[in-house]
Amino acid sequence: MSLPLDNIKILDLSRLLPGPYCTWLLADMGADVIRVEQPSEIAKQDLVFGRKRIDRKKREEIRAFEFLSRNKKSLLVNLREEKAKDIICRLVKSSDVFVEDYKPGAMKAMGLDYESIKTINPMIVYCSISLCGQDGPYRELPGHDPIALALAGVLSQFGQDKEKPTLPGPPIADILSGLHAAIGILVSLNSREKDGIGRCVDISMVDCARGLLSMTYQRYLRDGFIPQRGWESPHIGIWQTRDNKYICTTNMEPRYWSNFCKVIDKEEFIPYQHDLSRRGEMIQSIREIFRTNDRDEWFRILKDADSQAAPVYEIDEALIDPQTIHREMVLEIEHPVLGTVKQLGMPIKLSKAHPAVRQLPPVPGGHTRGIMQDLGYTEKEIEAFTGSGVIQLEVE
Repeated sequence: MSLPLDNIKILDLSRLLPGPYCTWLLADMGADVIRVEQPSEIAKQDLVFGRKRIDRKKREEIRAFEFLSRNKKSLLVNLREEKAKDIICRLVKSSDVFVEDYKPGAMKAMGLDYESIKTINPMIVYCSISLCGQDGPYRELPGHDPIALALAGVLSQFGQDKEKPTLPGPPIADILSGLHAAIGILVSLNSREKDGIGRCVDISMVDCARGLLSMTYQRYLRDGFIPQRGWESPHIGIWQTRDNKYICTTNMEPRYWSNFCKVIDKEEFIPYQHDLSRRGEMIQSIREIFRTNDRDEWFRILKDADSQAAPVYEIDEALIDPQTIHREMVLEIEHPVLGTVKQLGMPIKLSKAHPAVRQLPPVPGGHTRGIMQDLGYTEKEIEAFTGSGVIQLEVE
């Protein structure tokens, strides 16, 4: 069965989370993705994760579980070498999409910016992902996910402490940026079908993070309201249960609030859902009620009563939940060396096109020789590139 993007070729020079997440989505949908990896970047990652003395077997084991690298080919090349540019430019000629996540100005210094690339391939869709975008006073500001959340105003809303914001655990801005990049690329490819013109897609992590505050911005721009951090509500909350676990409720709509009050035997609370004078009393009462049963028992009771609630799962629990299994969000794939390897499934479900793991994540440089041969380089040239450090056939 053909996949929606099996006619699209992507050259991926991204290194951090947003770019690989973007190209993972596109690769699972059939795109032919060549991931350009650099020995220096792999060394940095090893340092960050405290990896020492990584032999090939261990490298293969680590990479096998990195699902963001699946369905991609790996080209190991040192972009600091001048001759590496020739390899990239040859790849550009046959690519539909170019993805990079370098600090603005870095690609121009390498001669690989959009203006340079489009002279080689005018039809290219060139996607740049950066903290603040390719223009503006903060164009060159360095930073990762929390900085984007801070600049967007999102960080100010995190946490229950009214005195101080809290850093969220997951890299929210990174994932949002990857999603927006994928959308921008697909929109540009669709436009290219109409007018035959390539596009530059400029993704700012800060801009993408602002989407998390869509409703808040909307209300602020209308009446100047800024929500208070640490605000508690009887109908939205995280409650500790008898077994010292937690359950989350979101009974905002009157119908669900009514169902909730009835099932916890507090029907007298129904008329006072938004009564600020009764809020503290109701919250304290609900806390005490939730301490009378275990988490999973409360989930069963509330679900059966058509009330909005869910257990606050730990990571291991979330991956074995029956809904997770039913939706095929944990895949078991056979690896030629390691046996069964588990990976996260594809969140986008399509009728008549089922994204599949066509290839497990390759070790860095696993396709270097084949890619170089496809580009027309001779074995002698490949050996020369390898000897001079322009390319590597595997991580040393």
